[in-house]
Amino acid sequence: MRKLAVVSMAMAAVAVTLLVIWRTRASNTVGDASVENEVARAKLVRHVSGGDNRRPDDVAANELRQAEGRIASPDEIRRARKQLQKLKEALCRKDGSWRSAADELCTMESPAVQAIRVEAGEWETRDALRLVRILGGIAGDESTGLLLDLALDKGRPELARAALSALENRPVRRSLSESELRSLSDLIQQEGVLLAGMGARVLGKCERVPGEKRVEIALMRFLKELENPTDTGRIRSTYVSPQVHVLNQFLLSFSYTGEDAIPALRQAAEDAQTDAHKNWLHLALGMAGDQGVAKSVGVLVASHPDKYVRTLAVRAYARALGMEAVPFLESLLRDETQSEYGDRRMGPIYLIRNTAQDELARLRTSSP
Repeated sequence: MRKLAVVSMAMAAVAVTLLVIWRTRASNTVGDASVENEVARAKLVRHVSGGDNRRPDDVAANELRQAEGRIASPDEIRRARKQLQKLKEALCRKDGSWRSAADELCTMESPAVQAIRVEAGEWETRDALRLVRILGGIAGDESTGLLLDLALDKGRPELARAALSALENRPVRRSLSESELRSLSDLIQQEGVLLAGMGARVLGKCERVPGEKRVEIALMRFLKELENPTDTGRIRSTYVSPQVHVLNQFLLSFSYTGEDAIPALRQAAEDAQTDAHKNWLHLALGMAGDQGVAKSVGVLVASHPDKYVRTLAVRAYARALGMEAVPFLESLLRDETQSEYGDRRMGPIYLIRNTAQDELARLRTSSP
């Protein structure tokens, strides 16, 4: 019995030793990936902030971003970085082969995101725009987090615009740190109105930011633009006037925020000092889904002197009433109002008719 006890104790000791060795190896494997990821994060932070000191909530945000996606193994990241190098070489050759290299990166998902996090700051802006497009094709919070970092990079405005555009095409389900929300708010309040409008649209899609906070930030710049409109000059790729295009960016933000935007917008409409401002706030309420403004928005569709405002009113009316708007929208399908903007070589652009068609298609697709 004594010998049996000794043998049992020895076997237990061996088992404990093996367990410790296994845990150590597993820890080292995860540790290697974490170290590589931390280097990547540090590179991007230096690139984005220009070397500014990192606040505690910035560090927390980086840790959160890493937790949002799985930890890729060092081998996976190395393969993704090799694929990035193939993409870079293909872009230099300008032979079109970069498309297949980009498609391959998209399939790598998390390792590709982590590799791009390392490399993005070292690529020329023209080629880095390809990386933003790749990130736009990778779903998930991890790619969203990196796109947000790039969107808030004041040193590379072209990259920021591309990242904001990619973010608007997806729901932003990850939390924002105080620093990220403050930076996005600063962008909306302080940058040129076209970039600010893009930021407002992205903010409207940030599902984890309270709705009242989202509308507060976007409404502040919206009211400023109503009071003192920015002269942007002619804007390419739009069928409406520059001012209406600018204000529509904020209407879209309110539509993304939805019913949470309604209380603040109603209060702003009550406080409006002019009929013109009240009209715009009613359009904002319609876009947010407030049925209470449907009648006044319908009047704007029928009789507002600015045909581009009428165009937005069609959309706001449809968003306010949903399927109940269908008969009115169908009555607009022969409207002859044409745009003075856009590519005239494509033939006449029927503003009211086309907008009504778009809204009818959206309602019929989304209805149960």
